[in-house]
Amino acid sequence: MILAIPVSQSDVHLLAKKAELLKKFGPYPRHILAVIPDEPVKQPANEFMAELKPLFQDAHFLPVPLNLTGWPIAPNRHFKLTAAKIHSLGIKEAFYFFELDNDPMVAGWLDRIHDEYVEANKPYMGCVTPTRGFEMTPDGPIPANGEDHMVGTGIYPPHLSTYSVKLPSVDKIAPWSRMPMEPFDVAMRHEIVPHAHPTKLIQHNWRTAKYRKDGDSIVCDDMEGIQSNESHKKPWDGVAIVIHGCKDGSLTDLLLKNLPIDSVKAGTAAAGASAADSSTPRTADVQPSGDTPKKQHPTFLGTQIGRLVAAKSQKVADIAKALDVTNEQVEAEIANTSNGLVLSGKAKWVKKI
Repeated sequence: MILAIPVSQSDVHLLAKKAELLKKFGPYPRHILAVIPDEPVKQPANEFMAELKPLFQDAHFLPVPLNLTGWPIAPNRHFKLTAAKIHSLGIKEAFYFFELDNDPMVAGWLDRIHDEYVEANKPYMGCVTPTRGFEMTPDGPIPANGEDHMVGTGIYPPHLSTYSVKLPSVDKIAPWSRMPMEPFDVAMRHEIVPHAHPTKLIQHNWRTAKYRKDGDSIVCDDMEGIQSNESHKKPWDGVAIVIHGCKDGSLTDLLLKNLPIDSVKAGTAAAGASAADSSTPRTADVQPSGDTPKKQHPTFLGTQIGRLVAAKSQKVADIAKALDVTNEQVEAEIANTSNGLVLSGKAKWVKKI
């Protein structure tokens, strides 16, 4: 999986401590890092990537020119340009649009999210939630919930533009307001939600702050100015391994204070839960140093190949053409026994085991 981290002028101050937290819960040898900064914050973003690069299989620095600020137009454009940059890499792996107000809670969090995404076998995975807004009544607007959307900081297919007709226009502005009509995740809801896996591994605490321990739980407050219909403050549910929405860095600070992770709910669950409970986080396998081979896992590309050959066997060359990859990439996925594929005959037929 590609961990795609956008960096803007509004959240660059979170970089230093977020790097510490990602290092604390690393390494990530199965995954690729992509840092996508706005041009004015390239230098601190580059330093951030240099700190994290040794923890990943590979890393890419992909600056983009936003040329604007303000919500939702700046994040809308940042998402659009990130999707284009990821596409240009030609890497057939899904990307996790990991905004800097996300905090991982346990070691092995990225492996666990990747594995659930592959198992679900859907293009999208994230927190699916009702869209909060207002309904007009004779007495004026009242808070109301609308259609579901998948919260934007989630997992997307590598070639998102081939799935979405909305993506090119998410940063278009309305002439009367000079702003987009909707945030990108709400604007794309009809394309995404029917094909999304709603995960319990990501907890959505939008615009929250002042995280702190309260007994065995972690609690928070809404940011100042949040209205009652906008409130997302919730204690950590003990299942999620990423919490999204902390705006003041207080959750990062809390997790960096040598917090004994096995003393809180998710840490205990990760250490002792049954593997059959796919909603419960687990600590990733730690590979020892030396010559011990790394454990293999199913991959996104391997899953796509498996879908192509599920009905009948196909040749390597035909699969490569259909998925826009090389023959060598297809054969590498077959060699990974966790993908459940086998190669046979001189013609190189591929079939499911």
